[in-house]
Order: sequence, then C-alpha cells, then structure tokens
Amino acid sequence: MTLTTNQYRSMLVLANVALVAGIAVLGFRTFRGVEAPPSEVPPEDFSAVRYEITSNGGQRSSVDEHRITWTELDRPLPPPAPITPVDIGPASDPTPQDLSRNYTLLMASYNERDRELSSFIVQGRDNVQKTFAIHDTFDGYKVIDIKVEGQGDTREAVVTVESRSGTRDTIRLRRQGPP
Repeated sequence: MTLTTNQYRSMLVLANVALVAGIAVLGFRTFRGVEAPPSEVPPEDFSAVRYEITSNGGQRSSVDEHRITWTELDRPLPPPAPITPVDIGPASDPTPQDLSRNYTLLMASYNERDRELSSFIVQGRDNVQKTFAIHDTFDGYKVIDIKVEGQGDTREAVVTVESRSGTRDTIRLRRQGPP
C-alpha cells in the first residue's frame, strides 16, 4: 500500500490541526489558572461590584497617599555625636635629644659659593627619608646652616637647626672610610 501525495498532505494538515488544538488547550488551561484552595474562595454571596472599603476620613487626595513618604522615609539623619577634645597637654618644643633620636643625618650637599643651595637628607624612625634646605622647617626646627668641616676622611657634615624658642642644636654626620 503506497500513499499518494494527496494523502501525505492530508496527514500533514491533520497533524498541524492537532498541534494547534493542543496548544490552544494548554493556553486555555494556563490562562484559566489553577483552582483556588477552599480557604481562599470568597463566600457565595460576595459581589465585587457591591464590595466597599470603609475609611475614617472623607475624600482622599493624592497628597495623603504619599504622606508616609515624607513622614517616615524623609526624616533627617540625627546629628552626629559630639567629639570630645583630647587634652594632650601644652605644646612644647622638641629637645635636641628628641631630634637626634627621631632623625639620622644620611647625606649633606654643601655648596661653598652659595650656601642657600646646600641641602641634606635625614631619615626618620619610620624609615622615611626627607630632603631639606636652608630656611626649611621640620619637627618644630628651622634649618639655619649646612656646612662641611674637615678634610679627606675626617670630613664631617654639620647641620645647625633652631627651635621655636631660639635654642640652637646641630646634627652631625662623620664620613666613614672603607672597612
């Protein structure tokens, strides 16, 4: 038994009709949804048209609908807690002992012709190196003079600093020869 072309076409049309009918049934079931549980079914005498919501006030405005926004959500933040000042005592100038304990003179650059061009490098306890020149200030001291004294292996860099109270002190670096 052989099928003709018209029979193939008829079978194809029937398959398409069955497919469309299946899709329609599934769509209808999805659209209708599942049946609600008995606890959620409204009473038989319930009418959505006659259902009424009672309110305390009269007519409501759109402003009243948004009142919660500015009464609850738009409240300003509370002020920050006051900061109590810490008493660190009276400010005092660092002593020469403090300066030599906190800084190590690493290098000095000395210019005989123009002393204003001289500079030096110190290293603090935190291993940070800083460069200063004449008239710079650091740690409460003002750099007054930078010079190199001596000859050859006996050369020594001398940095003179002055505290706020007018006390002068020196930081020295002696050149160390080869071991």
